[in-house]
Amino acid sequence: MNINEISLTYNVPIDCIQDFENQGFFDEVKQIDGEKIYEEKDIQKLSFLMTLKNVGMSIQDMKKYIQYISEGDSTLSQRIDMLTRYRQALLEKAHTCYKSIDILDYFIYQMKTKQ
Repeated sequence: MNINEISLTYNVPIDCIQDFENQGFFDEVKQIDGEKIYEEKDIQKLSFLMTLKNVGMSIQDMKKYIQYISEGDSTLSQRIDMLTRYRQALLEKAHTCYKSIDILDYFIYQMKTKQ
C-alpha cells in the first residue's frame, strides 16, 4: 500500500504518516519507482505508533520506547515505567474531565429545578 491508500484505509492523516517518516520510524520501508510501499509489518508499526501518539506519548519517548523494544527483555522494567507514567497522566486527565462533567451536571440540575 502507498501512503494515500494507508491514509484512506486506516483513517490516518497523511501528514501524520509523513511526520513519522521524517522522524525515522519508517526508514526500512520499501520503495518502488521512488514511491514508498508499506507492507503489513509497516502497517502494524504505524498502528502501534498511533496508539502511543493517542495516549500522548512524545516523539522522543516513542523513539526511546522502540529502542527499548529492540534491546529485548532486559528493558522490560523501563518500558513498564514509561507506560505507567503515561497511564497515570491519562488517569489524571480523565479525572479532570469527570470533574468537569459533574459541574456541568450540577448546572443543568440547577436550571431544571427552576423550570
